[in-house]
Amino acid sequence: ECKWYGVICSSDGVVTGLEMIGNDLVGSIPPEISQLHFLQYLALNGNCLYGTIPYEFGMMSNLLSLELQGNGLSGELPPELYNANKLQLLNVAMQSQHSYKCTRSNGTIANILY
Repeated sequence: ECKWYGVICSSDGVVTGLEMIGNDLVGSIPPEISQLHFLQYLALNGNCLYGTIPYEFGMMSNLLSLELQGNGLSGELPPELYNANKLQLLNVAMQSQHSYKCTRSNGTIANILY
């Protein structure tokens, strides 16, 4: 996994970060990301993600930074997120509401209705 695009690993090969900034991701955030128990950094900003932040992110005991700005997320922050007691940075700014056109890097457009 450590050689995969966007994956950040520690020197001993443990996945500690996912950086998928502006990667034309469309859809909801998979709650299974929370199963990366040593994840410290998650950056999914600048995509076309919609729905809510998975409540499972509150169980990520090593998460330091969660960057989700510039998507189409909606709803309230899950109360469970307050259990992520190492979290130092949470950025959910600039969420589009209702509908949004995401232009992918290949020029195609994804029309998203939130």
